[in-house]
Amino acid sequence: MIDESLLSVGSCVKIANNSKMIMIAGYLPYDNQKKIMYDYIGIYLPIGIRKPRQKIEVNKDYICFKNSDIKKIIFIGYSDKKSDFYCKYLLNIKNKIRNMNTELSDEVVKNILKDSLPDIKNIKSEV
Repeated sequence: MIDESLLSVGSCVKIANNSKMIMIAGYLPYDNQKKIMYDYIGIYLPIGIRKPRQKIEVNKDYICFKNSDIKKIIFIGYSDKKSDFYCKYLLNIKNKIRNMNTELSDEVVKNILKDSLPDIKNIKSEV
């Protein structure tokens, strides 16, 4: 998978070491325990999030994964100017994190998100 792009929410993929189809539901989830930021958070198809479970659980209800984990794209979700803009914004954040020389922490992630807000003006002018 190309690492310099993000698939649209609603895209369906298969990832390495997992036989289930996954639908992308969001971007850049951060794992507090592992101190890792992933590219995507997804839900399993056709099940989705099972109810009436009290607690939503990783690997039972959703999965976090990176672009490099994607082995096959089954379907590409809807995309428009707003979603393209948002993906550019997120890629900007992802690149800042990749170029950091410090360990990821809750505070570092919050600061990167806060510091990235002015970059929206530059990205928006391109859209």
